[in-house]
Amino acid sequence: MAKLITGIALVIFCGFCGYMLTKKYRVRKEFYKQYYAFNRSFLSEISFSRRPLESWLEKQPLSGAFETTVHGFLNALKSGDTALESFESPDFLSEDEKLFLTDYFSALGRGDSEGQKGYFTAAEKTIAARTESAEKDCARYCDLYIKMGVLLGLTLLILLL
Repeated sequence: MAKLITGIALVIFCGFCGYMLTKKYRVRKEFYKQYYAFNRSFLSEISFSRRPLESWLEKQPLSGAFETTVHGFLNALKSGDTALESFESPDFLSEDEKLFLTDYFSALGRGDSEGQKGYFTAAEKTIAARTESAEKDCARYCDLYIKMGVLLGLTLLILLL
């Protein structure tokens, strides 16, 4: 009986470990969903309202890793770091994605509204493609890791019994 309880606990633990391994994919998916919504909101802001960038950024409903990124950008602006040398990108992004993110935030609030509309409309295509890629990766790997964790737990249960 003790082996069975230990084995069931082992299956649950391995399934939980599989779930924890998917955190990167879930966070990346949420990051890009918020990034896309942020870009759409900024495009409508520069088209219609044109409030100061800092006041607009503070009123954005953000959460998670993207909120940390935007607050890092806001802190860099307030400290006078216009080159964004102190700006840090999330760890789960590739080097290409980090470079794109830094370029994106470097262009945010700079230049006339027509130039910004052109840049951020072009950037929207890249962000949309990366959002779709992040969603596909999350759908592909999240279930896979959880299933693999449970299967590993079941294998250990069989070996234990």
